[in-house]
Amino acid sequence: MRVTSRVCVNEDVLKAKIEELAEDEVLMLQIHSLFERMMEPYVPYLHGPLSITAEVTPESVNYIQPYARYQYTGEDFNHTLDVHPLASAYWDKAMMRTHGDVFTAQVQDLVKRRARQKTSTNMWSRFKSWIKRKL
Repeated sequence: MRVTSRVCVNEDVLKAKIEELAEDEVLMLQIHSLFERMMEPYVPYLHGPLSITAEVTPESVNYIQPYARYQYTGEDFNHTLDVHPLASAYWDKAMMRTHGDVFTAQVQDLVKRRARQKTSTNMWSRFKSWIKRKL
């Protein structure tokens, strides 16, 4: 006996959910924090300021040192590999080549966890409203 299942997805609802998650500052801060932590071993390190002063926001990871651009593009690649043996120019791309699958899996976990949190919070709010109406 053959059993066939078909899933119908309302693309508009799906797009709205994705946009909602992308606008979730808590989730985006978690994702960018993960990205920064995973990139750190790839960030050039001579005395440390570049690596340790990265600013993580819901929008991005910012390397704020004045020479960050030069290190990133490899124009002024003055560092040792003693502390960060994986250091390279374009450290985000180097990390993703090496650990992109791990990063992707961890982002998926963060998204699932956050979606569950939002759903349970929303359900709890609806439940409390229902109880108030019943009392």
